Amino acid sequence: GCEPDKLAYNILISGFCQSGKVEKAIEVMQLMLDLEGINRMPNLYAWNSIIRGFSQNEDWKTTLELVGSMLLEGVRPSYITYMSILTACNYKGVVNSAREHFGIMVE
Repeated sequence: GCEPDKLAYNILISGFCQSGKVEKAIEVMQLMLDLEGINRMPNLYAWNSIIRGFSQNEDWKTTLELVGSMLLEGVRPSYITYMSILTACNYKGVVNSAREHFGIMVE
């Protein structure tokens, strides 16, 4: 057989998130992180898919934890990342956290 590359993993992650199976997406992401080689490291697209998936499921705590993990992996947030953070905070009415992240975004 052939070994999946980053694109294949990204498609899997995105598909799981779009179908509401964010825990499965996390499993795929963890598999990517556990494998050796830069060709399998999650990129911004993969991170944003999972972050958006959790934000749409109204899980603001996990959304913020994932952003922290993304930063630790050296991936910089994008406009989409920040919109997902604000969406998650909005769902739960976490105004202070939303305001804080909005401030970071505009810097």
